[in-house]
Amino acid sequence: MGKEYNLSEFVNQILRWKKELIIATIVIVVLSVICSLLLPNYYQADTTFYAASPDLAKPIPIGGDEKDVRIYGDDNDLDRLFTIASSHEVLFYLIDSFKLYDHFKIDPNNAKAKFKVREKLLSNYKTIKTKYGALLLIVEDKDPVMAAKLANAAREKNRKYRPTCCKKQSEKID
Repeated sequence: MGKEYNLSEFVNQILRWKKELIIATIVIVVLSVICSLLLPNYYQADTTFYAASPDLAKPIPIGGDEKDVRIYGDDNDLDRLFTIASSHEVLFYLIDSFKLYDHFKIDPNNAKAKFKVREKLLSNYKTIKTKYGALLLIVEDKDPVMAAKLANAAREKNRKYRPTCCKKQSEKID
């Protein structure tokens, strides 16, 4: 219990190993720089969009009461967008449209090819909710043009899916 702790022994030990510590630090820094320069560059493309309110598809009667129409959707609509963005249909649409088996150099005849290409795409594909309630869709790729095309195609595929209440109702209106 009466044992005193003194840092002078610790400092003396570090000073004895000073030369070896400096050499080890320099070697680690040089190896880190070389490894980071040998890694391929990845380019990021992102697109941001908001969930539209299903109320926008409902016709507003002329001369009726003026009611507040919500332009942007609520959390349920945003959750629907997240579900659509990460759905198998959107992912496999991107895989088939952009021939990602060839792009990722995966043999399509392999038994686990579908799983591998989907996992490779998902490792470079993210959906994030922004602080303003929008969906941020991010795609990374070694080719900047391919990253942009994938992000835009995923956004457009998301736009095509609307709930049944929001599909065109003009045929029913007299």
